[in-house]
Amino acid sequence: MRALKVLATCFGLVLGLLTLAVVTLVEWVWLSEPVRTNFAYVGDYSYGSVSVAVDRSWMLVALMYPVVGAVLGWLSAVAAIRFGWKLTRGDS
Repeated sequence: MRALKVLATCFGLVLGLLTLAVVTLVEWVWLSEPVRTNFAYVGDYSYGSVSVAVDRSWMLVALMYPVVGAVLGWLSAVAAIRFGWKLTRGDS
Protein backbone atom coordinates (compact mmCIF):
# COMPACT_ATOMS: atom_id res chain seq x y z
CA MET A 1 0.00 0.00 0.00
CA ARG A 2 2.79 2.41 0.90
CA ALA A 3 4.60 1.71 -2.37
CA LEU A 4 1.56 2.73 -4.40
CA LYS A 5 1.29 5.99 -2.45
CA VAL A 6 4.98 6.76 -2.94
CA LEU A 7 4.86 5.89 -6.63
CA ALA A 8 1.77 8.01 -7.29
CA THR A 9 3.19 10.91 -5.27
CA CYS A 10 6.46 10.86 -7.22
CA PHE A 11 4.55 10.62 -10.49
CA GLY A 12 2.42 13.62 -9.47
CA LEU A 13 5.55 15.56 -8.51
CA VAL A 14 7.12 14.87 -11.90
CA LEU A 15 3.91 15.90 -13.67
CA GLY A 16 3.86 19.10 -11.62
CA LEU A 17 7.45 19.88 -12.59
CA LEU A 18 6.68 19.13 -16.24
CA THR A 19 3.64 21.41 -16.12
CA LEU A 20 5.77 24.14 -14.56
CA ALA A 21 8.36 23.78 -17.33
CA VAL A 22 5.71 24.00 -20.06
CA VAL A 23 4.04 27.03 -18.47
CA THR A 24 7.42 28.75 -18.12
CA LEU A 25 8.28 28.11 -21.77
CA VAL A 26 4.90 29.42 -22.91
CA GLU A 27 5.41 32.52 -20.77
CA TRP A 28 8.87 33.16 -22.20
CA VAL A 29 8.08 32.45 -25.84
CA TRP A 30 4.55 33.57 -26.56
CA LEU A 31 3.62 36.03 -23.85
CA SER A 32 6.79 38.11 -23.65
CA GLU A 33 6.80 41.59 -25.11
CA PRO A 34 9.31 42.39 -27.84
CA VAL A 35 12.17 44.61 -26.69
CA ARG A 36 13.34 47.40 -28.93
CA THR A 37 16.99 48.33 -28.73
CA ASN A 38 19.34 50.53 -30.67
CA PHE A 39 22.06 47.86 -30.45
CA ALA A 40 24.38 50.11 -28.51
CA TYR A 41 25.40 49.95 -24.88
CA VAL A 42 26.64 53.09 -23.24
CA GLY A 43 27.89 52.69 -19.71
CA ASP A 44 26.59 55.14 -17.16
CA TYR A 45 27.75 55.24 -13.58
CA SER A 46 24.37 56.39 -12.31
CA TYR A 47 22.97 53.01 -13.35
CA GLY A 48 25.85 51.02 -11.93
CA SER A 49 23.88 48.63 -9.77
CA VAL A 50 21.61 46.17 -11.45
CA SER A 51 18.58 45.02 -9.53
CA VAL A 52 16.32 42.21 -10.59
CA ALA A 53 12.79 42.30 -9.27
CA VAL A 54 11.40 38.87 -8.51
CA ASP A 55 7.68 38.73 -8.01
CA ARG A 56 6.82 36.63 -4.97
CA SER A 57 3.54 35.43 -6.43
CA TRP A 58 5.38 33.76 -9.33
CA MET A 59 7.74 32.08 -6.88
CA LEU A 60 4.74 30.77 -4.95
CA VAL A 61 3.17 29.44 -8.15
CA ALA A 62 6.45 27.81 -9.14
CA LEU A 63 6.65 26.03 -5.80
CA MET A 64 3.00 25.03 -5.77
CA TYR A 65 2.84 23.22 -9.14
CA PRO A 66 4.97 20.25 -7.97
CA VAL A 67 3.37 20.23 -4.51
CA VAL A 68 -0.15 20.19 -5.91
CA GLY A 69 0.86 17.43 -8.34
CA ALA A 70 2.29 15.35 -5.49
CA VAL A 71 -0.80 15.85 -3.32
CA LEU A 72 -3.11 14.90 -6.19
CA GLY A 73 -1.00 11.81 -6.86
CA TRP A 74 -1.17 10.81 -3.21
CA LEU A 75 -4.94 11.36 -3.10
CA SER A 76 -5.44 9.28 -6.23
CA ALA A 77 -3.34 6.49 -4.67
CA VAL A 78 -5.47 6.60 -1.51
CA ALA A 79 -8.62 6.38 -3.63
CA ALA A 80 -7.17 3.51 -5.66
CA ILE A 81 -6.25 1.62 -2.48
CA ARG A 82 -9.80 2.04 -1.18
CA PHE A 83 -11.09 0.45 -4.40
CA GLY A 84 -8.75 -2.53 -4.00
CA TRP A 85 -5.69 -1.61 -6.06
CA LYS A 86 -2.28 -2.70 -4.82
CA LEU A 87 1.25 -3.08 -6.12
CA THR A 88 2.55 -6.63 -6.22
CA ARG A 89 5.69 -8.33 -7.42
CA GLY A 90 5.52 -11.40 -9.57
CA ASP A 91 2.34 -13.39 -10.24
CA SER A 92 0.56 -12.93 -6.92
